[in-house]
Amino acid sequence: MLFCNISSDKVHICDAQGEIFLERNGIEKVLGPTLVDRAKKSPFDQVFLVNGPGGFTNLRVWALTWNLVAHLLHLRKQTVNFFSCTKIDLYRYFVKKGILPKIWYIYLGQKHSVWKYDFEKDLYEMVNQPFVFEKESFCDRVHDSAYWGENFDMTHFGNDEKGAFLLWKGEKYYFTAKDLDLKKVSSVKAEYMIDPTLG
Repeated sequence: MLFCNISSDKVHICDAQGEIFLERNGIEKVLGPTLVDRAKKSPFDQVFLVNGPGGFTNLRVWALTWNLVAHLLHLRKQTVNFFSCTKIDLYRYFVKKGILPKIWYIYLGQKHSVWKYDFEKDLYEMVNQPFVFEKESFCDRVHDSAYWGENFDMTHFGNDEKGAFLLWKGEKYYFTAKDLDLKKVSSVKAEYMIDPTLG
């Protein structure tokens, strides 16, 4: 299974063979060739997709591209199925298990505002600069070191020979589509989750 996170400042593609990070700028030009090359090196018929919230351009371009890839493979009598999961549902799984804190700061690709989500209250709130973070909280992994403005506990996703995992404070926590009660789907819909016109 291929793992793909389209909800960060760099698009992350990985499987047990290794990982690739793609810059958001110009993603529409490099995405197709990257997926074709990946399929040749390590064929896949299932994709675990971390899909929103995140940068709106990433989500839109990647959803369209994955649907195109699935269509082209269908024409060649090949099938790709997706297990699409929002970060909020994935993180909620780990919050309920007591692994992650209950407060999450969300990367949306806007440098002057971020969103805070309280899992206990199921409540979103916009936070403006200068950012002041609660002590018991976490944020998405962001490669742009200037984004959060300070050292912060960031999550990271990966995939190795044992499967997909969340990396948190140096520990790997494995999860499956079954753990999250995800069903196979044949096409992808971008999950923006937060209105892009806000903020």
